[in-house]
Amino acid sequence: MSTAPAFIIETAGTAVGVVVLQDGGYRFFASDAAARALEGRIFKSPAQAEREARRLETSLRSGRAMMRA
Repeated sequence: MSTAPAFIIETAGTAVGVVVLQDGGYRFFASDAAARALEGRIFKSPAQAEREARRLETSLRSGRAMMRA
């Protein structure tokens, strides 16, 4: 039995999901509600998935800050 390579994706030191090699890329599986928007997306690399998770986190943080103002 072989297993597909998997990588944990972290933002701000917190695991937000995992990517698993499949379908010609790395499929994202969210482990944190903040990363649900990335669920099922295919990325070219784990690094690309991490960049998108960080971008999403920044976007969500900005939105929360605007709601408080």
